Amino acid sequence: TTQYSPVRVLEYQSIKDVACGYNHTIVLTTDGKVFAMGYFNEGQIGVGSTSTIGIENPVQIMSTEFINKIACGHSCSFFITDTGKVFACGRNIEGQLGDKSVSNRSTPVEVDTKGNIIEDIFVTKSENSTTYYLTFDKKIYSTGYNGHGQLGQGNTSNKNELTAVQTTFQVKNFSCGDLHAAFVDVNNRVYVIGYNGQYQLNTSNTTNQTSPYQIFTENNQIRKVVCGYRSTWFITELNEVYVSGYNNYGQLHTGN
Repeated sequence: TTQYSPVRVLEYQSIKDVACGYNHTIVLTTDGKVFAMGYFNEGQIGVGSTSTIGIENPVQIMSTEFINKIACGHSCSFFITDTGKVFACGRNIEGQLGDKSVSNRSTPVEVDTKGNIIEDIFVTKSENSTTYYLTFDKKIYSTGYNGHGQLGQGNTSNKNELTAVQTTFQVKNFSCGDLHAAFVDVNNRVYVIGYNGQYQLNTSNTTNQTSPYQIFTENNQIRKVVCGYRSTWFITELNEVYVSGYNNYGQLHTGN
């Protein structure tokens, strides 16, 4: 039943974080437990099976691991343990799990991080998901769908394992939308990759970018980027905000 006002759930747990996909939810507690609920037609809640009927009561998964961080894409889920391991489950047809296969996983499988310690994971909300891994030494690795160059590999071929994005700098802030991504390096330089059909890359054209493309070249004072579905917001060191992209519903607040 659709809820029209907030209802408390998992009332006997101390909650650290929540990650949501298209129709599933992963909850992380402060003591490293993970609970999953919702739709799992492609294995995205990690219970070892699939169904077109959702699970409405939270089910604990990953009980043998202490989980520090979680992330969700459209139909996939990711888990970082306290020992630095990464596990993933769900849709993998485009290679978004990074486990060197294109098979969906209904049980979380360990991902080869190529010797990197992963700090955070970002996943596009497109059904054909792209996954980005931020390492502790501030490099970005990507895997999954690459139809518009959003992997940042200089091409449009999908990948099914972690592959370094073509950068020579350290990334301090990262965000991804539906089919594009943007990031800021430690020198406040801004780069964009991926789909640009609605001008979301702020390049004054609609050309997709398959490699990181620097924008705001005359102003390197952007401290944070936030990607919407097909828009991108830029926050400066002076706390000013700039935006570009899809605006059919007035969501950019530009007066038109």
